[in-house]
Amino acid sequence: MGVGAAFSEGFARTREIAPPSGIITYYMTTDLKFNLQIDELDTTPPFTHRATIKADRYGIRNIGWHPFTLFEDDENLKTEAGRIRPWLDRNLYKDRQWLGKLKREHPEFLLPSRKRRRGRGFRPDLPHFAGRRHVTTR
Repeated sequence: MGVGAAFSEGFARTREIAPPSGIITYYMTTDLKFNLQIDELDTTPPFTHRATIKADRYGIRNIGWHPFTLFEDDENLKTEAGRIRPWLDRNLYKDRQWLGKLKREHPEFLLPSRKRRRGRGFRPDLPHFAGRRHVTTR
């Protein structure tokens, strides 16, 4: 499946959707390298949710929030699943061509490159250096 129009059209709908204030129930996978989070936005039918993916394994910081509805009838539910599939289907992230196209079309989703982070020196004031000792070699 190509990225194409599905991404462009879908991305237009990913702008932050702020839930009403209060308690948010969310569901999250336990895989830290490929994390899917789903927030409940409405607790009455039709149930509305939003989902995002953070996929360190594939160099993706986060793909923005994608709203969807859990309809009670199978036909609408199938249509809704097809609509959000280009963003949330884990198997698509394993496809190198698809992933390459996603990264080219949406560089804002990418984690900073490890190459670009090299050589910046020891910075104990930054959280990712907390608790590490600096060792210099000559």
